[in-house]
Amino acid sequence: MNIKKLASLLFQRSVIVALLIFLQAAMLLLYMLWFSSDFIYVYWGCVVLSILAVLIIVSRQTDPGYKIAWIIPILLFPAFGWLVYLLCGGNKLSARKRRKMQGMDRTMLEQLERDYKAEELRPFGADAVNQARYLEHYARCPVYTNTYTHYFPLGDDVFPAMLEELRKAEKYIFLEYFIISPGIFWDSMVEILKEKHAAGVDVRVIYDDVGSLNTLPMNYARKFETETGIPCCCFNRFKPVISIRMNNRDHRKFCIIDGHTAFTGGINLADEYINQKLRYGHWKDTAILLKGEAVWSMTVMFLTMWEYTRDVEEDYRRFRPDKLPPEYQDIRYEEGVERAVCDYISGMTDKYVMDVYSELFIPKSWAVR
Repeated sequence: MNIKKLASLLFQRSVIVALLIFLQAAMLLLYMLWFSSDFIYVYWGCVVLSILAVLIIVSRQTDPGYKIAWIIPILLFPAFGWLVYLLCGGNKLSARKRRKMQGMDRTMLEQLERDYKAEELRPFGADAVNQARYLEHYARCPVYTNTYTHYFPLGDDVFPAMLEELRKAEKYIFLEYFIISPGIFWDSMVEILKEKHAAGVDVRVIYDDVGSLNTLPMNYARKFETETGIPCCCFNRFKPVISIRMNNRDHRKFCIIDGHTAFTGGINLADEYINQKLRYGHWKDTAILLKGEAVWSMTVMFLTMWEYTRDVEEDYRRFRPDKLPPEYQDIRYEEGVERAVCDYISGMTDKYVMDVYSELFIPKSWAVR
């Protein structure tokens, strides 16, 4: 291995992060060795801290199963149980992030509640209704009809289909993936994204910082956005600290086109998923194409994540696929879909009456050409 390759390996982002985490662990070990001469005092001090940790856990308004899962190991290993809890269990979200996540949930409820239709599954039995209701109320995932689906058993199969659908985009393209890696797959998509962005299509990209830790350079989002003009951001930027917060990752795989077409599944945007790069032999992963109403749920999920990562507010009316003519869209959101549909039908009836009247009573010679 030459010096250039060695330097490239040593200065990889993952190597630097691993080194910083190792240094933190080493410092903790050194502190323990430093106090080893006063072991008995340190031990009982740790026991006291572990008891305090247990009292804090008991006093919190959390799930009882969660409490027991922490209390038992802390009491079994009081010498360092408190430290493990401090590093991994006591890290709560900041008030600001908690408010942002609560806002995401409220937005999803506002945008998707109208699509809840668990009761319509009553002919399929109580189990179907209960499962659908659970998904609606706890995951904000309504059950949809009027949706075409196509299953792809391999990434090799979905790759050309994704490129074909991306070329058809007219309004927006949203990509949200755990892993993005430069190569045939991603580079082919980027060329289309740049063309669509230049044509006025709203293109946005979200990737997970840990998932792409070994595939993308640091600050890739900023560089990509600067070079292409396409808005791009990473979810929960990884920091080399011993904290359970870094385990909050975005494993979604969404490719959303105009709110009516989407791809999801296990495929990430890396060449091994389409077997253009062999890492562990032949890669078997799957994907699914959706066309229809169900895509709106995925669109809302993406937009709420975009709002969270970019700290912006979106007008969701801009992104919902149009089923009514544009002049009726504002009526739908301001006065309800029932009012909009009634006005639309009334308009159709009025036009029909006028057409029939013109056909029967207005002489053709009077027609304006």
